[in-house]
Amino acid sequence: MMYGYARISRKTQNIERQVKNLQGYNEKIVIHQEAYTGTSIARPEWSKLQKKLKAGDTLVFDSVSRMSRNSKEGIKKYFHLLEKEIELVFLKEPHINTEVYQKAIEANKLDNTDNKVVNAVLEGVKKALDILARQQIEIAFNQAEKEVQDLRERTREGLREAKAAGKQIGGLPGVKRRSKRGEDLKEKIRKHSRAFGGSMTDSEFIEAYKCGKSTFIKYKREIREEA
Repeated sequence: MMYGYARISRKTQNIERQVKNLQGYNEKIVIHQEAYTGTSIARPEWSKLQKKLKAGDTLVFDSVSRMSRNSKEGIKKYFHLLEKEIELVFLKEPHINTEVYQKAIEANKLDNTDNKVVNAVLEGVKKALDILARQQIEIAFNQAEKEVQDLRERTREGLREAKAAGKQIGGLPGVKRRSKRGEDLKEKIRKHSRAFGGSMTDSEFIEAYKCGKSTFIKYKREIREEA
């Protein structure tokens, strides 16, 4: 099986770009997606997906940061899945795909000789090559974590500067934000959801329009309030 995992860190982000990239890699890919914030460590879809994985399966990410925002955790998970014979693919960092890592190790395998001294040297060379390959993986995860930290700091600085300049931070009290995607989705809910006279059940709608369950429930509530 080939699975894809897409995740956004904040509800204001759009997950569709990741989904599109995963589908572009393989149109038959089975995608698991969810919203996950730094205030919660719960990733139910990620946990569910890991339980499904079997030896020989392929797991695709848009980038290494989607697998883990913590480098230590990500590196540990990478080699854990590798040991389970799960092929990992990172669309933005193909140089650390498990296939590339395994080929690098295989290509540098050196046969032992009858000379114990030479064999000891060869063993040292093999270990060094393995360390170098692992370092490439660690660099990618460390870079992903640094980018997240830098983004958070830039966001904090922006908020501090805006507040110092007397600008409004966040939405005005009692005023709901409206987005084109949100309004389009609400219109589809009005038209197709069984709750409003359509023919689709909640689960059918969520699957068909790749809509998060919490978002779907929120929009149904808003439609009723607007009515």
